[in-house]
Amino acid sequence: MRLPILAVMAALMACSAAAQTPPTAPMPPMPMPDSPSARPPIQPLPATLSDADAACQRGNQPACEQAGKIRAKILSGGALVPDPPPVEGGGRR
Repeated sequence: MRLPILAVMAALMACSAAAQTPPTAPMPPMPMPDSPSARPPIQPLPATLSDADAACQRGNQPACEQAGKIRAKILSGGALVPDPPPVEGGGRR
């Protein structure tokens, strides 16, 4: 009975030794770019309601927020209106 166990152990050891791959050399470091990637310039927010609405129609999300702030300022008679609390913090929509 010990002979089959020894044969199985020898076969397993031979398979595991054959399955091991030789160690590979470490990967060379990637070259660093000379300059950082170019970012598009930050566009200023529109100052007038019509400009903000036009930019919002083009899909500019910050311009949509700016248009909302301008409308709130107009409706409040020019008084400074605080931003509403975020919805996650328990604020209302």
